[in-house]
Amino acid sequence: MIELPNIQLAAIYPEIAVLLLAFVVLAVDFVVPANKKSTLGYLTIAGLVLLLIYMPFAYISNEATFSGMVLSDSYAILFEWIFILAALFTVIHSIHYLKLERIRTGEYYQFVLYATLGMMVMAKGNDLMAIYVGLELMSISLYIMSAIGKDRIRSTEAAMKYLILGALASGILLFGMSYIYGLTGSTNLYAISSSLQSGNNNFLIYTGILLVAVGFSFKMALVPFHSWAPDVYEGAPTSVTAFMSSGPKAAALAIFLRVFVESFHGFEEQWTLFLWFFSAASMLFGSIVAISQKNIIRMLAYSSITHAGTIMLGLLAFNELGIASAVYYMMVYLFMNMGAFGVVIFIRYKEDRGEDINIFCGLGKTHPVAAFLLTLFLLSLAGIPPTGGFVVKFYVFSSAIQAGYLWLVIIAALSTVISLYYYLRVIVFMYMKEPAEGQSVNTTPLQWSAVAISAVFTIVMGVIPAPFMGWATAAVKGLISSFHSF
Repeated sequence: MIELPNIQLAAIYPEIAVLLLAFVVLAVDFVVPANKKSTLGYLTIAGLVLLLIYMPFAYISNEATFSGMVLSDSYAILFEWIFILAALFTVIHSIHYLKLERIRTGEYYQFVLYATLGMMVMAKGNDLMAIYVGLELMSISLYIMSAIGKDRIRSTEAAMKYLILGALASGILLFGMSYIYGLTGSTNLYAISSSLQSGNNNFLIYTGILLVAVGFSFKMALVPFHSWAPDVYEGAPTSVTAFMSSGPKAAALAIFLRVFVESFHGFEEQWTLFLWFFSAASMLFGSIVAISQKNIIRMLAYSSITHAGTIMLGLLAFNELGIASAVYYMMVYLFMNMGAFGVVIFIRYKEDRGEDINIFCGLGKTHPVAAFLLTLFLLSLAGIPPTGGFVVKFYVFSSAIQAGYLWLVIIAALSTVISLYYYLRVIVFMYMKEPAEGQSVNTTPLQWSAVAISAVFTIVMGVIPAPFMGWATAAVKGLISSFHSF
């Protein structure tokens, strides 16, 4: 008797919606003239807003479907909110920015959607193969988006570096997955967990776990797998950089937590050793190297490396508070990071994008609103109260101390102190120096609204964190409901 696979289409309605939207944008792209490609951006915004309206009604179940490959639980839905918001903010900032950069390629909006779809598949993946397919869909889309400014040498160089190193990381990840499959006989996360807990304890298991961690660490830009991030962030169009530093980082965290919490929870003593090093090295290296950066995009790139290391404290704590804090950290990071990049996109220097920190001199006098917003986001990134950046660091540090990682928290605190220098330096330039020659702010009301929303949530999530932390905690409880490790 043939047993039909368990298929629940409702579990992938959001993914179907994103795919259909990408097809619609593709079809419209054929009939829209080259000077009207912004129409595709507005169409993408409309589709993503409708999807956000649908998300509160999205199908949630703790039962895997599609032969155990897809799990539409509250954890996956929370991350899908993050991905969709990241894509929405990116498209809003891209419409005017692409005009200024003379990038008239309608495919740009399609690849934003394809990358978002890949992230969503990753978050719902309950099988190593499903996770890998989603990761590759996201990565390939980002490679192409990095090179979308094909007339700029830096953009092409960034895409080549990203492609070569990304392919190497994907190979390492797949090699690790092959070890896990060979030793457990399955790629399903639950089956892997059962096999490992039943006594399948082999040195090659540790090797497979390490290789999988390396692959995921590359996507999060953790040291020593970070070398691509500064060059790619600087070379890619700034709107693409904003997207890469938020959405894909959240997707990498989503699979990092799901795979290690669901499948490798019996091997904490082994994998916490190298994750401890990755976290500490990322926090120290990112914050120290950022001090010498004169390009604000490279500075934010090293800042993102530091934040990635801080987020890993939540996974290392390996308790409910720690994992929920890591998820909440990513929620706050979305708004403060997208907001910071949004303001950077505003700034122009003699009709070119403003990257040098000196271009921000006197911004508080010439454009006080833009300076105030950038100051807010930088203070949040630095962890200054009452912003969301302060609250998430408090939660993450608390969970790590409870788990006994006092020295790692001391390193994190030192990294935070160091980061104050390069964040405050930009603020000093904006308010205590004379305006830079050739500086201008070129933006639209739609972009202002996106940055304003980011600013509001950056403050609200710091002043009233309980509802958001409660949402993250509820999602994490769904993630860990399959076993009793906590």
